[in-house]
Amino acid sequence: YEQASRMLSVGDLILDIGAIAPAVPVQFAYGTADVITPPEANLRAASARPQARFSTIEGAGHACYIEDPHAFARIVEDFARSNGQSV
Repeated sequence: YEQASRMLSVGDLILDIGAIAPAVPVQFAYGTADVITPPEANLRAASARPQARFSTIEGAGHACYIEDPHAFARIVEDFARSNGQSV
């Protein structure tokens, strides 16, 4: 909790995303009902990595992987397959 609180208070997500090597594939996924990191914030974060894949999970909130695990799993599986990984 302490680490998460520190990250939320002083972290710079866009800077962190920009520091990922260009050769590393990135996938953004968010719930459209997320009030902690709303869609606009996710779009800003994604702008730091325009070549990244971007997916939404309709009606899910911040814990979209729990709220709609099947949709989240499909996104992860599609991303893995598109990057040559078996699932």
